[in-house]
Amino acid sequence: NGFDQSKPAVVLVEGLLMYLTQDQVHMLFRGLESVLGSKSVVAGDVITEAHMTSEHTVPLREIWKQWGSPVVSGFTRPEEQLFAKHGFEPVAVKQPGEEGADFGRVSEGAKKFSLEMFPRGCAEEMGIPRSLYWIARRV
Repeated sequence: NGFDQSKPAVVLVEGLLMYLTQDQVHMLFRGLESVLGSKSVVAGDVITEAHMTSEHTVPLREIWKQWGSPVVSGFTRPEEQLFAKHGFEPVAVKQPGEEGADFGRVSEGAKKFSLEMFPRGCAEEMGIPRSLYWIARRV
């Protein structure tokens, strides 16, 4: 008969956060923090902040805008920018193609380019746009 906060829950926010402002994302996480019990899991994806400014993503951003769904925010370090601020700990934060975030959809050439030539820390420093898949647990 309804939601039981004493039991762990799973919430999926895949494909959502990039369409919300950063303030709206924080509001969502404050709400999740207030209703989810210990050991509950939230999973989703984010685009990095470089997606918002990179010349390489202009065509993609224009297409999203034409579709009526402009991308308005990104998070480069969700572990620090979201999870730690709202009572969650990261279980995993991965780029597409990394072990556990491959799903057979990333070519070997793309993996080599993305993961070997521009690993996550390097990509952040250079402002290279990324997508990140993540799982966080309520502490």
